[in-house]
Amino acid sequence: MKRGDAQGFLMDVRRFRPLVTVLLTVLVMLPSYVEMLTRGLSATTVLQRLVEALAIASVLVWVVSAVLVHYAKVQSASSVDDGETGQFQR
Repeated sequence: MKRGDAQGFLMDVRRFRPLVTVLLTVLVMLPSYVEMLTRGLSATTVLQRLVEALAIASVLVWVVSAVLVHYAKVQSASSVDDGETGQFQR
């Protein structure tokens, strides 16, 4: 992986991290929204679940993206050490 490719990847990860967090939270919360509309689940319960889901999704997305960023940095550093061939080394 070339250094420029790694920088672009890092910028994309940082840019899309909040969007992925919100989308994951909405997907997790869909059953609660349906239950609120059809069975009369209280709004405070849905809000409590929303806060919990957002916190958990944030932690999961940030951990996964940190692993991806670390792996990209390692690959970028190894390609610089190997003469910037642009190929992954095993």
